Amino acid sequence: MAYDSPNGTVIGNQKLTFTEDGDPITIRFPHIDAAQGENMTQKCVQFGDWRTFEITNMTSGNECITHGIGHFSIVVASPPAPAPAPAPVKKKRNRKWFVVGIVFGLAFLGLVMTVTFKLLTRRKLKSMEKQSEKDVAFDTFWVGRSKMPSASMTRTQPYLEHEYVP
Repeated sequence: MAYDSPNGTVIGNQKLTFTEDGDPITIRFPHIDAAQGENMTQKCVQFGDWRTFEITNMTSGNECITHGIGHFSIVVASPPAPAPAPAPVKKKRNRKWFVVGIVFGLAFLGLVMTVTFKLLTRRKLKSMEKQSEKDVAFDTFWVGRSKMPSASMTRTQPYLEHEYVP
């Protein structure tokens, strides 16, 4: 890339444009080893404005030939990546036993929870029966389908403490 810089400052620099007539421009890459290039296919790539690029064949002397301006580089085809190792085959048999194990485990857990719930309910009921035996026993009578407690004693009759009646 070439810029016009009469005053040496970065501000105000203008990019120069080239017009080439006739012979093409040759770009040499002397630092590339020729023996290394024989093993791999090398290509020239020209990067232009607006994210454009052009790939051309490289000449025998590590040179790229162009008729325009831009950024130039060499690209080399990479060797194909090795094929990934095959995934281990999962046996359906192991999967089947895993599912059967989970089903039996959940059934056993449900059974344990049911037995625990019944034992706790029975213990609570026994505790309530024991407490009721300690308290005063009431007579019971039926109202419809419900059994209700009834006091067998009669209340003390009220009487006036003073003879004065308002």
